[in-house]
Amino acid sequence: RAVSTVLPVETNIVIFQLEPTVGATALLRHLQRKAILASMIGPHSIRMVLHLDITDAHVDRVVTALRAFSP
Repeated sequence: RAVSTVLPVETNIVIFQLEPTVGATALLRHLQRKAILASMIGPHSIRMVLHLDITDAHVDRVVTALRAFSP
């Protein structure tokens, strides 16, 4: 498990706090290999922005990629 907390969402920005043993850089590389973009906002935090054209299928792809990550 990589994600420890998803902060409350107030806009189209989603912030994930990662488990202390998971570095944001490794997770971002994993996501990038799957053509999923995100930004590091701290050593154990990443930020994703959902745009108007993002579909449920896109979100499902992100969830699948996060579940497949092995630190």
